[in-house]
Amino acid sequence: MKYQNHTEVHPEEKYKKEWIIWRRSILNEALVIRYDRDPPNELELPPLTHHFMMFMLSDSTRHITRINGQEYDGAMYKGEFCLQPANVPAFYSWETTNETLLFIVEPSFLSKIAAETEYMNPDLIEVRDIVKTHDPQIENLAYSFLQEIQSEEIGSKLSIDSLANIFGVHLLRNYCNFNAKTKEFIGGIPPYKIRKVIDYIQENLTEEISLKQIAELIGISQYHFLREFKKTVGLTPHKYIMQERVKMAKKLLKKQRKLPLAEVALKCGFSNQSHLTRVFKHQTNMTPKVYQKQL
Repeated sequence: MKYQNHTEVHPEEKYKKEWIIWRRSILNEALVIRYDRDPPNELELPPLTHHFMMFMLSDSTRHITRINGQEYDGAMYKGEFCLQPANVPAFYSWETTNETLLFIVEPSFLSKIAAETEYMNPDLIEVRDIVKTHDPQIENLAYSFLQEIQSEEIGSKLSIDSLANIFGVHLLRNYCNFNAKTKEFIGGIPPYKIRKVIDYIQENLTEEISLKQIAELIGISQYHFLREFKKTVGLTPHKYIMQERVKMAKKLLKKQRKLPLAEVALKCGFSNQSHLTRVFKHQTNMTPKVYQKQL
């Protein structure tokens, strides 16, 4: 239901808290993710300009949620969430200090993904109101967002862009009031296009590479690129880039044995020595220092 007699407001105009620890915009404000730690309080939100998801990072002994005529009054547990669509009002009340991850989703973000993936009727998307539910994939995505946003390392933008597209497609498939169908991308990405992508990655390995850049390079949507790249290469774009950076680091460690690890990290596209060590150890089961000693 649309509330035409109300002036819609941005969620952050009504949900301002001085105890916010951080806020991260993704895709030029189309998707904003915020971490909040909220003392007991109540909040009445008018119809909003954006879809608003509150994901629980802690347990709440009593949480009241009213959205568009639906109501839940009871405990909310870590990993559960509620979803307030744009254009509808809501009321929230909680009796314990809550840690939450807030997703503020511009409607055009979902419409764009629907158009790119060739969903039916992208202009008629109607997000459902959810007062309480648990979804394992939303939970996995939320914690993946949390990890990437907090790391703020080189390469995190590509990973976050990928997560944002998966998040948008999942919302369309599972929380909209129409039968969404995607057009199958037949035949995968042709070898010459994959070669073009690989060459571009190799030439820009030390730079920040976005999902949008490499998808546009071969003229397909970000969602299809993610899926087809993994089918073809066997890794996500982010994991492939990390793999190639580790290979570059191995070569430097062998050829320039006196080069400080901090410089190796920067020359190979890592944000710092700690980032290099963590990714290197994850892929090889040893630190760069141990690897160099074994050469």
